Amino acid sequence: MNQTLFITASDTGVGKTHITANLLKLLLKHHANARAIKPIETGFDYSNIDTLGVPVGSDVHSYSLVNPANVFAPAYYFDVPASPHYSARLAGSEVNIDVLESYCREHIEQAPVTLIEGAGGLLVPFNQLQQQKSHNFTHLIKRLNCPIILVINNQLGAINQALVNIQLCEFHGIDIACVVMNQTDPNSQLALENIAFVQSQTNVPVVQLNKDADFEAFERAFETVLSTRKLGILPSKDCNNDNSDNSWAKAEPTEIDGLAEKLTFDKNHIWHPYTSMTEPLTAYHVSYAEGKHIYIDNEQGANHKLLDAMSSWWAVNLGYNRDELNHTAVRQINQFSHVMFGGLTHDPAVELGKTLIDMMPNSEPDKKLAHVFYTDSGSVSVEVAIKMALQYQQVVSPSKRKILTPMGGYHGDTFGAMSVCDPVNGMHGLFKGMLAEQVFIPRPDCYYDALRKNQPFDPDCLLPVNQALAEHKNEIAGIIIEPIVQGAGGMRFYHPEYLRHLRQICDEHDIVLIFDEIATGFGRTGEMFASTFASKVVGADVTPDIICLGKALTGGFMSFACTIASRRIAEGISQNGNPFMHGPTYMGNPLACAVAKTALDTLQVNGWQTNVKNIEAWLIEGLAPCRDLPDVADVRVLGAIGVVELVKPVDVQKIQAYFISQGVWIRPFGKLVYTMPHFNFNKADIEQICGAIYGAIERGEY
Repeated sequence: MNQTLFITASDTGVGKTHITANLLKLLLKHHANARAIKPIETGFDYSNIDTLGVPVGSDVHSYSLVNPANVFAPAYYFDVPASPHYSARLAGSEVNIDVLESYCREHIEQAPVTLIEGAGGLLVPFNQLQQQKSHNFTHLIKRLNCPIILVINNQLGAINQALVNIQLCEFHGIDIACVVMNQTDPNSQLALENIAFVQSQTNVPVVQLNKDADFEAFERAFETVLSTRKLGILPSKDCNNDNSDNSWAKAEPTEIDGLAEKLTFDKNHIWHPYTSMTEPLTAYHVSYAEGKHIYIDNEQGANHKLLDAMSSWWAVNLGYNRDELNHTAVRQINQFSHVMFGGLTHDPAVELGKTLIDMMPNSEPDKKLAHVFYTDSGSVSVEVAIKMALQYQQVVSPSKRKILTPMGGYHGDTFGAMSVCDPVNGMHGLFKGMLAEQVFIPRPDCYYDALRKNQPFDPDCLLPVNQALAEHKNEIAGIIIEPIVQGAGGMRFYHPEYLRHLRQICDEHDIVLIFDEIATGFGRTGEMFASTFASKVVGADVTPDIICLGKALTGGFMSFACTIASRRIAEGISQNGNPFMHGPTYMGNPLACAVAKTALDTLQVNGWQTNVKNIEAWLIEGLAPCRDLPDVADVRVLGAIGVVELVKPVDVQKIQAYFISQGVWIRPFGKLVYTMPHFNFNKADIEQICGAIYGAIERGEY
């Protein structure tokens, strides 16, 4: 397994090049092919070139003095000695993080140990992008998934520099191999106190490097760090016989070593969704995720970058590792991450509630969705909605105790949610006699394609609804349905006109209409909510009495959901001061509320509607060739949802391995190969996804 260390510093000119060059010299004693590289260097003086063609005085020149046989030009080098983003701009260039990443990976794959030196500190920007977040060295380090050595001059301000940088690394999830307190005066009590204080405040090892230390002293200072089990770069030393002051190395925590051991433990002990413990599907180890991509590890220690075509089960609509969400989470954690919601409230809950209500479709005052109940997950949101409908009817019409729902639906895996999932393809058979008995009708037999083709809506598809109401008169408390898109139950799209009639039927019979928008909410169909989409298409208000929201509510950052009811439902439940009988321990979790508020604010200023419209057009174009393949039963697209339905179920393990070879992450189920892209995908991304889907089917890789 190849090893990588990234050498960075608290500032420029504090000695990281000196450290890198001497580390290279040390490593070459044990690894003949160790190398040091500098992805970006500014201040190249082309007027003074040595015999190897390297500018004298450059960082690369320092490496060449140690190892003249291996001198590697930076990926980017500029003559102005300034921040890389500024130097690049003056040179009429722009640094691309993908180029830097590829440059580093090429070297990492060629050597057992690679040292990578940064430029300046961790937050030094190397580009200044307008349409997306700019990048700094933390982004590159996280992509490479390697520990760092942090170099700090042991002078006035050293404690602050050390602790600020350590906290910065903790914030970004970056491992620190050690902090080097460089240029330490062994006769200075203050310098020694600095080291002692920093060591007392953190578990990060601190290496003292005295002024004018020779190579032997350098080797002694670093050999313990580099020989720890976690790094394993140098041969292991017996820490019990180590008389140095590095007591941190004498009791390392027990960890699972190596990717193979981690995956074996996972396979033997950890359940994954809908997976057997005795014959589990392959699980891939993720080390990092950023923007559109997730990074999975391989046995050689390198990462494989995959375009995430699933939005992590439809939740990550804005991309991974959004700075806005990360900063909000850290800020809230440092205030308080949780307090009970019984008898207490807080700003995140209030502010998120206001934002959610403002986003709800406009309707008559009694029908306005304006009463928010926070829950832990989508399934619990559905449980709450069902309980709201039943408790409302206990006051209004006590005989109504059943929920009506179409076949083909999926609403979650808890017992109440399971009871309204498809009874044939769901889990009813496993839990027969234990689930509440609900009323099922055939799935809406009015396909969305009829709308695209300007074909009239067929009212006969409503006959099953009316027949069920006739047979179960005074029993139906509520109707729950996924508006327009039946998700995990089959990825089917139906005509929005169906919802208009359903709204009328519920009004006529005083039935509570519940829309499960956990999958369709927050832009997936091209409107903020599928109910809004339906209202615009049919020209009438189809606002439900209760709406369930989740998944993208936090931008996929963490599990969180909510159930929002109209005033009529809320007041009906609460007559005579009656409480609604539900209250999760983590209800209104302030951390989740704060992140959700930021996610919704970000979504609304992110141009998502234009993006989803473009994605829909690209998916229609890109998936069209699949219609000509003999094993394809149907191809359908709506908003940022693309579905290819096959004539037989896929071999998930086989097809997923093919998708990974194509650099995409797609997780089919049953006969369905589908994608739900992030809203920030471009045409090339969609073409890559569609090409992978077509290739898998055309080649029989399923």
